Amino acid sequence: MRVPAEQKARGQWVELLFMARAAREGLKVAKPHGDARYDVIVESRTGLHRVQVKSTLFKRRECYECLCFWSRVSLTGEAKRYRPAQVDFVAAYIVPENTWFIIPVAEIGTKTLYLPPNERAARSKYAKYREAWKLLGAVNGGLTIHASAEEQESVVGSQFFIGSQESVGSQFAVLGSQFALRPAACAPAFGREEGL
Repeated sequence: MRVPAEQKARGQWVELLFMARAAREGLKVAKPHGDARYDVIVESRTGLHRVQVKSTLFKRRECYECLCFWSRVSLTGEAKRYRPAQVDFVAAYIVPENTWFIIPVAEIGTKTLYLPPNERAARSKYAKYREAWKLLGAVNGGLTIHASAEEQESVVGSQFFIGSQESVGSQFAVLGSQFALRPAACAPAFGREEGL
């Protein structure tokens, strides 16, 4: 896996990984507009959750070190921890392990998380948060993609849309539920399913 070297690009890359995985888990996700202490809004059967996405490549003391604060600069020059009034969950991604930790902010009492590699996860106080997508309201089944292509003499070229039946032409930033890929000319008519 090629990981972006520049910090900001890596942060954006990890946010996209989180949104794709959340969609696969059956969750709907959206990006907040403007300044917020969280990176992603997750909607599920349990409600809306504000999620701050973090990642780490750095290993120290046999664990991966993940910095968990929102500002290096304050009036006192001290970093600030996330508070439950600002963020509901931290989603920490261990890049070399391809593993997510979904941790409630109320359970984080430090500015630095030390997350275990997979082989030591069971012995960690954060073990119960490893791949804990259910805390965000994930359900079995996840993302379903329906695809079909129907030939029509009146349609020239490949005109396709992606979205749900109710939201044709709406924002693609919201992932989850069911998506369909169909010729634009027959968008309202969800007829027979054919493989591509």
